[in-house]
Amino acid sequence: MNIDNNDYRTRYLYSKIEVKQSLLLALLEKRTDEALFWAYEIYFSGFKDDVFEYIANIYETIYSFENPRLRESIQKIWDEWTDNPNLDWHLGTIIMTLCCRPYRLCYFVESYFSVKCTPPPINNGPSLNLIIRMKEADLEKYKTVVPDLPRNYLKMGCRFPIRTEIRVLFETPHSDFAKDNYYHWLYYCKDTPFWIEKIRISGGIVCDKKRDVLFNEIGQDAFYDQWGIELDEQPVSVKELFTGKRDESQLSITGFCDKYGAALIRKKLKITKTLALTNSITYT
Repeated sequence: MNIDNNDYRTRYLYSKIEVKQSLLLALLEKRTDEALFWAYEIYFSGFKDDVFEYIANIYETIYSFENPRLRESIQKIWDEWTDNPNLDWHLGTIIMTLCCRPYRLCYFVESYFSVKCTPPPINNGPSLNLIIRMKEADLEKYKTVVPDLPRNYLKMGCRFPIRTEIRVLFETPHSDFAKDNYYHWLYYCKDTPFWIEKIRISGGIVCDKKRDVLFNEIGQDAFYDQWGIELDEQPVSVKELFTGKRDESQLSITGFCDKYGAALIRKKLKITKTLALTNSITYT
């Protein structure tokens, strides 16, 4: 699993890497609303091609063994979106369909963790051998919120807490975003298309030395009148939605397999990770 150490921040200031991990867990748990939220968090942050590629990799690595005929349908939906990127709900169709399909986790576990496992009888919830199509009207709740006041933006937008129970297991790159950088939050968004456009409109210039985005007086007023999130003033309950809790209990490889349906072959072997895989689910 190749992980880019750049700490990209999404439209609601989640870590992009951890949004992808949260999406994976929501899919495995068949939590459709949550999976849609995470998928569209990536999508509406401007990483549109990226999220389609990521979902395709999840399908190939985890879902394809039980749903080989689904490959053609996913490709067709993806191609239709490529021809017309305004079909935002096409991503939701893939997500909703995967949430209703069985999966096998062994290939993922063996490739990523280098441990052997045997697939138990498929029993990860009810499944429908159908394409579950999202309608355009269903998309509304996943679009970017328009708050009454900028300081309410995150409170309204962050509907789910980031999943952090696999940080240690997946060796998620450490981020000091929540430690001492609330006054520099916009700098962490400098490579995110959603925020790049807003910085550009207000004439902002990225300053790496100061870890900041600099505006002239007019541009600064224009930007913060609309996007003055006041991150340092947010309550802990809101901050923990996008940073996670520091003392979150961590899943071991055994706990992960037991929870999501992969029986480890319990031998005395050293568990190692392979971080460069031809079949990897790539986080960027």
